Amino acid sequence: MGSTQGNELRKITKNPKNRFYGGYESTAFRVAAAISQKNIGHDALSKVYENLLLSPGKNTQLFLARAANKRAYNKHIKSSIAYNKRRHELVFNDKTAEIKEGTTYQSGVDLNPSATSSASTEEIPDTIVRPTPTVVDKGNHTFIYFELETTGLGTSCDIIQLACVAGEDSFNRYVFPKSPITDGATAVTGLYVASGKMYFHKNKVDSVSVEGCLEDFTQWLKQYSKPLLVCHNGRAFDSINLLKTCQNNSFSLPIEGFVDSLFVFREALPDRKCYKLEALVKDCMSMSFKAHSAHEDVKALQSLVLQCKISCDVLLKHSFSVEYVTSSIDYKSKTDECLGSLQPLSNCLSKYMLRKIAQSGLSYQHLKMAYERGGPEGLENTLSETNSDGILRVAKTRSIFSKIINHFSN
Repeated sequence: MGSTQGNELRKITKNPKNRFYGGYESTAFRVAAAISQKNIGHDALSKVYENLLLSPGKNTQLFLARAANKRAYNKHIKSSIAYNKRRHELVFNDKTAEIKEGTTYQSGVDLNPSATSSASTEEIPDTIVRPTPTVVDKGNHTFIYFELETTGLGTSCDIIQLACVAGEDSFNRYVFPKSPITDGATAVTGLYVASGKMYFHKNKVDSVSVEGCLEDFTQWLKQYSKPLLVCHNGRAFDSINLLKTCQNNSFSLPIEGFVDSLFVFREALPDRKCYKLEALVKDCMSMSFKAHSAHEDVKALQSLVLQCKISCDVLLKHSFSVEYVTSSIDYKSKTDECLGSLQPLSNCLSKYMLRKIAQSGLSYQHLKMAYERGGPEGLENTLSETNSDGILRVAKTRSIFSKIINHFSN
């Protein structure tokens, strides 16, 4: 006899439980027919005909030939590498889903108080996806050249200067920060605070609050049609800092999106090695300017774009929407939160691997839950699962698994 499970399934089709065949003589025949069909195939029917001294008709022979061909085809498919690989993936995904969902779908879960605790039913999240830039649609856009100076080098620093230029029109505000300006930022920008006053290279400047700056900036932007803010390296820094500051102060700017001029000049001047703004201005325009003064930066950037005759189509090609920036802010916030929780693993994993785990949406608590629910296999399944596009969540490296497993086992 072959596999018991398959025979049981065949018995159900020939001897269904919703009909009472147990009290009739046909039960034994039905069970025998089901098991014979599973183990021998439909050829068992021809042997029955032989024992009964009957000759199978034309339709019966045609049916048996088709059934035999189908059986042989299914056997060939099930023995293929692709079939077994897919079967393994489905089993793997089922196990991973059980680990991620906890005790939520266990039988009798409502009767077990420990199984309904928040720790047991909390789900391990799916992989978070890094946002991809979406180009702004074509239209009657106004390109406004824009720059920020901040209290530090990160994307969570306070704005201390915001400047824009659109043709001959310009906007420039110094912003009194709520957090201290780092020595590094002062060395670069020349801005600092002393005795409650703000200075630019030892010259006192008039400053406003961040709320006042955003209010003035909003009113200034309203005079332009579908404004796009053009900034150098804006995708990684300026756009995130600006919109994060707007979120923190409940402001919404009337803009269509941003353009990163760094990518514009990489396309326009592909043979260069350095794309810093001051180097571009020096080489393309044979002039220098006061770099890292936001107002001087935007005037230089506008002149550079005009000098290089960058078309509107090229600028739009390297644009990105406001929605992309807000999604990037959320993604970075989740990543930073997960990365902070993973510090207990810093003694056994590299900074690169910790960030990779965090970027997949996994925190220390999620790894701990995976280990408690499924042991080493549960942890491996969680780290090595793939998304709908076949992209690996974290890693399949045994050495990585063993380091994390040893941490939790100890």
